[in-house]
Parts: sequence; C-alpha cells; structure tokens
Amino acid sequence: MRSATALLYDDCTDFEYFMTAPGALYRCETCGLVAMEPMPTREELPDLYPAEYHNLDTPTNPVARFLLRRYQRRQADICRRHLPLDGRILEIGCATGDVLAELAGEYPVVRGIELSEQACAVARARGLDVFCGTLEEFETTSSSTSSS
Repeated sequence: MRSATALLYDDCTDFEYFMTAPGALYRCETCGLVAMEPMPTREELPDLYPAEYHNLDTPTNPVARFLLRRYQRRQADICRRHLPLDGRILEIGCATGDVLAELAGEYPVVRGIELSEQACAVARARGLDVFCGTLEEFETTSSSTSSS
C-alpha cells in the first residue's frame, strides 16, 4: 500500500546556481521523507550540478569554513542520535565524504554513493569507501573501487 504524499514545492530553483529541478518535492505523510517526483534520470543528474558546483572546494573564508564544519558535525550528530552504534551508514550524495569522515570508526560500515568521479576520488583518497554512480547502480556487495 502506498502512503499519501503532500506537495511541498512545485518550483524548485537553486538560488546559488540558478538551476531548476526537473520535478516537484513531495513529503510522505506517514514517515516525513521528502522526495522529488519524477526523480531525475541518470542523464539529467549531471545537469543539476554545474561545473562551478562547490562540492570539492574548502571555503577560504574562515567564517564559511567554520559554518560548513559545524553543519557537517550536525549532520553526523543526527545520525548518531537516530542510528544504533551497530548500524550501517550509507550516505547517498556524499560528495567528498565530510559527514562520512565524521562517522568513520564509530559504525561497523560507513559507505557513500556519489555521482561525481572527482568527488569520489577525493573521498577515496581520504580512505573512505565510496561507490561512484547512482543508487540504482549501487549493489551492496560492490567494491569501493567500482565506477560507472
């Protein structure tokens, strides 16, 4: 049985890069998960992240660096609050693995999925287990060196 969903936003524009998402955002009324419908296709995903997207940059401004680091710690703290210590972490869209790095060593399995090959390379150089591809391409038995 499919849960009811409520429309949150039907005009999703990123005001940093001025990109428009190909779908609307809906919230599941049962669990609160927010998802885009229709989901972007594999072909549309790269267009949502322009060349100047900052997922690889470390901010040069000390205030921006502080805020980013605080955000990453907060995301990791949310995981810690809601996931048992014997749980497994899979971050979809992990970029260079900043949140994964916060959680590494605390959970038996900490993995990521990232579309950007450049971001995957950075995360892997940090010793993180990151699959390069989409969630649909990911297999739980895949090795961290798999690539699409």
